[in-house]
Amino acid sequence: MFKAFLTLILGLTPMANRLRPVEYVDMIELNHFHDRKGNHVYSQVIFYERLADNGQFRVRSWALIEMRESLNRLPEYDPKVDKVVVDMKMPNGIAVRLESRLFKETWTDFDPERRDKDKLPEQFRLRLAVEGIKKE
Repeated sequence: MFKAFLTLILGLTPMANRLRPVEYVDMIELNHFHDRKGNHVYSQVIFYERLADNGQFRVRSWALIEMRESLNRLPEYDPKVDKVVVDMKMPNGIAVRLESRLFKETWTDFDPERRDKDKLPEQFRLRLAVEGIKKE
């Protein structure tokens, strides 16, 4: 009975969603960086952790937004999980879903990821778990 139920559930779940790791981050930011003249330079999605001791947000990871379908990476609200999600392929080749209850979209004349790097060098950041996985 349980095996039949499990087969039914797995059969209804798309294969891409079944095997993709899901990682929770404390906040997702969609940032649109503009130069001093107001020209759009690039857009990026930034993933944050929130520090327990002071409540500040620290960058864990980031990715440029490209409008090609394979590298879209635009955050979307998923009502099934009541979270904002980003589906993307990591540099190590692993497809991952990143989820957060907090989301903000910003338009800035500075790069928030680089500003955070000035406070805490990248090698000391809490990395995403999937970044440490090697694809077999």
